[in-house]
Amino acid sequence: MRVLVISHTYITPANRGKLRALAARGLDVTVGVPQRWREEGVLGRTLEVAWERQNGVEVFPVPVRHPGSPDVLRFGGRALLSLLRDKRPDLIQVAPPCSLHIRTWRCPCRRSPAGASGARCGGSRA
Repeated sequence: MRVLVISHTYITPANRGKLRALAARGLDVTVGVPQRWREEGVLGRTLEVAWERQNGVEVFPVPVRHPGSPDVLRFGGRALLSLLRDKRPDLIQVAPPCSLHIRTWRCPCRRSPAGASGARCGGSRA
């Protein structure tokens, strides 16, 4: 099963324990994180994230607007669509949900995910 997680929480490798545990169970785990992030605080250093695969978790940096502000963070729509097309995940977790553009929900897949209740990708009904 292919799992895609989109969140700023997993910028720091120390926060990826849950993802490593999923990968250890045989899941294909990809996490989309902000490519650039400003830490909170007075000194607020900027973190740069590069693509990597470590312990079964693939980290995919995505351009964002408002790095460092989780409340108004916006992931780049084109990069997310490209990631969705490339990975074709069976399960997508977005945390927090407000950080994702609504247009990204127009999934590029052609089939309805298992267990979906009538909604198909692209917004049409089954």
